[in-house]
Amino acid sequence: MDRSDLVSVMTVQNPMKAEIIRGALVSAGIPCEIGGERQAGLAGIAGIGIDVLTQVADVERARKHLRKLRHRSKLRRQRHAEAKKVHDEEAERLKNAIQVVTKPSEEIQPPLG
Repeated sequence: MDRSDLVSVMTVQNPMKAEIIRGALVSAGIPCEIGGERQAGLAGIAGIGIDVLTQVADVERARKHLRKLRHRSKLRRQRHAEAKKVHDEEAERLKNAIQVVTKPSEEIQPPLG
């Protein structure tokens, strides 16, 4: 990849996040590389960012792909939160039902013996 026409698609503070983004773009057929890898140890500490770089011709396609991935991730988090809420409500309902069933009844008399 010719480094002279590379531009930043995204800047992150975490080297692992940069690798994840790079992998997502490459898997979508968008060639890219990570810039500033040598400073990765300082990223986040010294405010130095790590750039995910792609060719000028691929910038819009890369940004569109990343937006789509963020949107999918947001939807996945929302679905998870909704499912958790339903699960928690059902667990609370069952807990209350068990408490009702296990309360001793005044009608039950101990056996005479």
